[in-house]
Amino acid sequence: MRCAHCVRSLLPRHLITWLKIKTQTEILETLHKTCSQLTTFKQECITLVDYYSSIFFSYIASILTHSWK
Repeated sequence: MRCAHCVRSLLPRHLITWLKIKTQTEILETLHKTCSQLTTFKQECITLVDYYSSIFFSYIASILTHSWK
């Protein structure tokens, strides 16, 4: 339930912004800033972002690497 709440709060509002951002650092900064707005779930949100961001970036890298072959 809490994870779903974070995803619903983060994803729609920042999807367009993410598409314009160029670095992983900027994406993480945007996500952490958004997490700080979720007062009740702030720390859980940051923990989830930190955990899943590396998985997400690895997945995106593998897709990009695959598409260039």
